[in-house]
Amino acid sequence: EVLGKNEKVTIRKNGPSNLIGENLQQLSGARVLLAEDIEINQQLAVELLEKRQIIVTVVNNGKEAVKMVQQCCL
Repeated sequence: EVLGKNEKVTIRKNGPSNLIGENLQQLSGARVLLAEDIEINQQLAVELLEKRQIIVTVVNNGKEAVKMVQQCCL
């Protein structure tokens, strides 16, 4: 379920989609800084990442991201 909608997703065993899923599994528990200015994109990305147990911090742009990293708040 993404943004309140149930969607079927087909993942190919040996295709690029499977590689993405495997890589996301390896990131479980990781912390990610997401710099995105469009709110709907933020919501979608956060929901998808959190489903894989990835900890997400959202900022609105690259300038905010750099500032956060420099302040060691991530």
